[in-house]
Amino acid sequence: MLILQGFALLLLVTCEVLAEEKVIHAGDVIEVTVLGSPELSRTLHVKANGTTDYPILLSSSISGLTIKELNQLLTPLISKYIEKPVIYVTISEYIMLRILGEVRNPGIIQATGLTGLQGAIALAGGTTSNADLRNIAIPRAVGDSTYELKIDLIRNDNYAALTTTVKSNDVIVVPSLTSASYVSVLGAVSMPGLRFPSPGMTLLDIIYAAGGPTPKADMEDVTHISSSNGSYLVKKYRMRSIIESQSTKDLPQVYPGDIVIVRAYAPWETWDFWAQALRDFTYFISVYVLLR
Repeated sequence: MLILQGFALLLLVTCEVLAEEKVIHAGDVIEVTVLGSPELSRTLHVKANGTTDYPILLSSSISGLTIKELNQLLTPLISKYIEKPVIYVTISEYIMLRILGEVRNPGIIQATGLTGLQGAIALAGGTTSNADLRNIAIPRAVGDSTYELKIDLIRNDNYAALTTTVKSNDVIVVPSLTSASYVSVLGAVSMPGLRFPSPGMTLLDIIYAAGGPTPKADMEDVTHISSSNGSYLVKKYRMRSIIESQSTKDLPQVYPGDIVIVRAYAPWETWDFWAQALRDFTYFISVYVLLR
């Protein structure tokens, strides 16, 4: 029993020593507790330049200090206000980051170090209806350079979306949807305009997402204009024939920036046109006969 108690005491002392040797970095959340003085106890957010908003520290940088060194720095400063202060300093498990753009509560949020990207967005109130979830950006610094991590939250197979965890001082940008984020569906459809393509959506799917073809739609003349690397590929599809042959699995998928045009029959290409023409001709002949 004495051996177990001694081992537990040794483990406790070791943990305390290791905690004191933790190094403070920008983005850390520091808990400063001054025993018996709640007015001097604060939660400090370490800024990118290493400073905090703690008035006692003024503009001193604490980035790079250990917990023990910060305690030693604070003791003489707080001694000016209370005698023989007892100070406890710990690094919180929380980190600070900023979320900008199309979220309900943009700004600085507090998250745990193991929070995923989607969890961080949830902490900001979630996205707005105008959020472009295909192009979320997280710029990160590596030495003297900066790279931008692009994440698509729509794709189910996107490894980055599933595994990305937020880091201290991350800036997450959720952009707005633009016309380039949609597929333009034009021509003889019930609701022409911009449509947001779901993953795996095909040419036929997007036509029905726009309300489907109108009675005057020529489904044998559907144009798909796809964009890739700044160039455009134009291809026509005999959609009615494809549907009748049950070959829809061969239809291409549509992506943001694509254009789909469903041609409408010209007036002289419809039965209604010729039926009306025949009625008009018959009426003309009848009047001519009666007047002779």
